[in-house]
Amino acid sequence: MTAVAIACSSAPDDSAETASTADAETTDAPAETTTTQAPTEEPVDESAELPTVRSITTDFGTFEIPAEPERILVLDPVIALPTALDLGAPVVGTLSSTGDAAINALITDEEWAGLEILGSSTQASLEAVAAAEPDLILISPTSEEEFELYAQIAPAVPLVLTNRWQDDAALVAEALGSTAEFEQQLADYQARADEIGEAIDEGDGDPAIAVVRIRPDQIRVHTSVHFAGNVLDDVGVRIPEDWIREPLEDPVANLRQRIQPISLEQLGLLDTADHLLVLVEGTPAQSDADVTAAFDEVTGSALWAGLPAVQAGNVHIVERHWLAGSLRAARLSIEDLATIFEVDA
Repeated sequence: MTAVAIACSSAPDDSAETASTADAETTDAPAETTTTQAPTEEPVDESAELPTVRSITTDFGTFEIPAEPERILVLDPVIALPTALDLGAPVVGTLSSTGDAAINALITDEEWAGLEILGSSTQASLEAVAAAEPDLILISPTSEEEFELYAQIAPAVPLVLTNRWQDDAALVAEALGSTAEFEQQLADYQARADEIGEAIDEGDGDPAIAVVRIRPDQIRVHTSVHFAGNVLDDVGVRIPEDWIREPLEDPVANLRQRIQPISLEQLGLLDTADHLLVLVEGTPAQSDADVTAAFDEVTGSALWAGLPAVQAGNVHIVERHWLAGSLRAARLSIEDLATIFEVDA
């Protein structure tokens, strides 16, 4: 994507003058005193206005946004929305989660009730966005032209998602002015991840873990650069070498290597995993019956039955938060590992 060169034309004006400082009152010292009076400090002018805007720099450029936004639209429901909600940001609208169970699982019914739905999970309605009267928009644009459409409505921050969830969530926190709070939440998460990882190593001898998603159209192995792989890395558990990928600078190229499709005949590629975390998840267009049939076909095959993890009883069905990319999803995922390996809470 080309860099966005425009500035948000609707950013609040930061040219307001501050009130002048009032002259300090002084009292003359008595004539008979010989003590030198200390200079009187000028009082702080509490009427001076705080900055109304601040700047944020992303890979798209530098943008001016409100210092304290009150009506935020988050048009990335996977990473940005749960991050913003965790940070207590005043989010008033987002995209629909219809058909996307991974998102539904992370946002509570109460949270959904407080959000205006502005379009489908892939496309917002510009009319609905404008009608919501936002003072800040967070969006993962597919093009410079798309971003400019939203930036004409309100100050906007284009999020460049790298697919390394910690970096992506940190960018959201920066856009919200909540970096310190996010870093504390992240530190708490990492402390728990370290605790779980140490317990797994001590009790199970550094097991290799692979994450597999079974869909009607294909079997997918999640590599080390997928969110699932990031979480395993956060915990410090081993990923089989076949599924380790070097992160790439180009986010699009990195996106392509998050998943490695394999066929039924290639199930033997999973034979170096001591444990398998399995997601039985189709796409919104695929029926539950088709997903179940695909799972039965895979798990009923001789190649599946011959895998070391299967023979050892180390196959674990996990939920859709392993597909997501936020701190909320990561917390749930590491607690799955704590349950699987019987790590104390």
